[in-house]
Amino acid sequence: MAIIRTEANEIRNGIEFGKALSSKRRLEILRVLSNEPMSIKEIADTLCLNSVAIRHHIKILMRSDLVEEVGEKRLRFGRPTTLYGTRQVPQSLGYPRRKYDTLSEILIQALIQNLPTSKTAKILKNLGYQYGASLINDLSLHRGIRKWDMYSLKQHFVDEYLKEEGSQPEVVKVDGEEMVYRIHNCVFSEISRKYPEIICNGLDLGVREGILERSLGFSEQMRSKCKGHGDPYCEFMFRVKKPDMEKVKETTA
Repeated sequence: MAIIRTEANEIRNGIEFGKALSSKRRLEILRVLSNEPMSIKEIADTLCLNSVAIRHHIKILMRSDLVEEVGEKRLRFGRPTTLYGTRQVPQSLGYPRRKYDTLSEILIQALIQNLPTSKTAKILKNLGYQYGASLINDLSLHRGIRKWDMYSLKQHFVDEYLKEEGSQPEVVKVDGEEMVYRIHNCVFSEISRKYPEIICNGLDLGVREGILERSLGFSEQMRSKCKGHGDPYCEFMFRVKKPDMEKVKETTA
């Protein structure tokens, strides 16, 4: 009987989770709360909605373990107001519930115990590079992209792929030479807080190198913000790198 009740709870939780993410408004609330904790009124003002509607959406998000109360804010007059924020470790999807975090932890621990941290980071960076290059190949094939530029990278990688992945991307700037974008829900966030040097500076760096080199070729990247290192979001810059003409002359001479 206990097993049946557990299975019923898993199914019910999955239904609640799907309901929570089925609303565009609730996705917008998750996006603004991923930046900083807010009160009901602050969320309503930011999204130009009324507080009653926001309170309704917050209750649904809390039932799905996507949002939680994170503290209070003192006002000049009246009672303190409750602040809400996204949960650092959201409920996992799937039935039965998957243990990917546990598996990742086991694999990383096995690497660390047998190799120096720098070697582990290098191995994961190489694996990440292969994944990033493979991702661009798949996107090129399935979406009919013959030549990549910064705008197609924005559309197909950031706006579409990262959004489908649940990363909550936000493009800050894009032109023909450069793109700056943010990720508010990094898929590596839980494990990267424990192992930032090998996940953020290894695996994730490799993924982006593979994506850039396979799509744009001569390019460079920079990470200015990182959730694994304590920032509220990850921020990346992709830039087309102009070749050194002196080296080109030497090569062609």
